[in-house]
Amino acid sequence: MPFLRLWDEQNGCLADVVRGDFKDLSIRPNQIIAVALPYRILPDEMNNRILKVVKKELLHLVACVHYLQRVKIIKEFIKAI
Repeated sequence: MPFLRLWDEQNGCLADVVRGDFKDLSIRPNQIIAVALPYRILPDEMNNRILKVVKKELLHLVACVHYLQRVKIIKEFIKAI
């Protein structure tokens, strides 16, 4: 499995970029593509760990950003009244 070289055991996710010994371990949503493909490129255990990391690092972040945007809109609306 060629994608195994992207796997980072310590973080439970895929490296975003690998160049030689360098691994960029930034958590980005493109990891979901590897999990969502109609064929398996990684074992199910790895897929499950990727989903857990992406959910923890990105889904909650997106929810927080969305919430803060709504708070800003509400504050601006209140100022305008």
